[in-house]
Amino acid sequence: MEAFYVGPPTKDKLPKNCPAGSVLVGAISYGKLTPRTKKEGQNPQERPVSYPISYVVPPNKIEDDKDISTCTKSVSQNLEEEVRDAKMKFLSSLKQGTEEERSAWKELSTALKSEYPKYTPLLAKILEGVLSRGGDGDIISQNEEVINAANEVVDSIDREELAKKLSVKTDPEDDEAEKIKMKMETTRDQLAEALYQKGLALAKIETSKAHLEKLPISSAEESTKDPDDTTEDVPKCDDPADLFEQNFKELRKWVDVKSYKYGLLLVLRERRCGRLGTALKVLNDMIQDESEPPKRKLYDLKISLLDEIGWTHVASYEWRWMHRRRIRQKNRQRTKILHMTAKLQLALDAASLRPVVLQCH
Repeated sequence: MEAFYVGPPTKDKLPKNCPAGSVLVGAISYGKLTPRTKKEGQNPQERPVSYPISYVVPPNKIEDDKDISTCTKSVSQNLEEEVRDAKMKFLSSLKQGTEEERSAWKELSTALKSEYPKYTPLLAKILEGVLSRGGDGDIISQNEEVINAANEVVDSIDREELAKKLSVKTDPEDDEAEKIKMKMETTRDQLAEALYQKGLALAKIETSKAHLEKLPISSAEESTKDPDDTTEDVPKCDDPADLFEQNFKELRKWVDVKSYKYGLLLVLRERRCGRLGTALKVLNDMIQDESEPPKRKLYDLKISLLDEIGWTHVASYEWRWMHRRRIRQKNRQRTKILHMTAKLQLALDAASLRPVVLQCH
């Protein structure tokens, strides 16, 4: 005789209409069904070994700790949090199209940083605002501003404490623990995004300076070209003091750098290290990723890598196909718009033929 112990079902597996104290009955069975019992609806009691089981739905847990934590927050604290979130929402809604709007945005963001220092969600919103300005103006100063905003996000996070909390397995039935876990995952994502954007900004500054050094003095001052697609010589990645490499290694601790979201930084890293074949392979994987539509800048970067390797014939082939893809995409969009217009016209025509019923109230 051997005893078997069956664990209780999780809270989300229970029927929604059964209150505490309800008795759930059923059967647990082992073995394979015969062809005859399969045709009869797979009754579990027809299996070789079957046992009746029952389960009493327990009462809801009284989470003393949760009640204490919610009660410790005063009305003034809750009000302060609501005001803080409202200020962050207002900051996100501000436009930065003109110089006056950018000046007002900077003034408000500086005031909020002094009012809520080291508050990671606020600093992440400020980083988003800096990135949303576009590529007009001096590239180096813009990317230096991105680096400063990203550093503020990174410095506001206790990475050791974050790693400890993320490594702990939580109970799915503990709602408070699940909320803390979700909060930590959000903080991790904000940290990864800051490191990713900092790495891109470092790469742009690096290639932009290399590009300006090779230009004549007169034209260097007027150059505002985005250096994403340049193929200039840059420092090697074996230097332990290299800022780009330090930032990349930190990012690799938290996320999969081969994923589509962070793969571009891996491509830039392999390129600056001289591993052009690896960079091209990672880039091809990103382009072939079906979860995200390939972007124009990925194809441009691929052509640039092919030229740098020396495969000019493949680069010219990719260039021709890239323009064909653009034409096909425009044709598909035009066809889709025509279909939607035709459906809308049919709906309007059908609506105009319907009798109008007037009701008096």
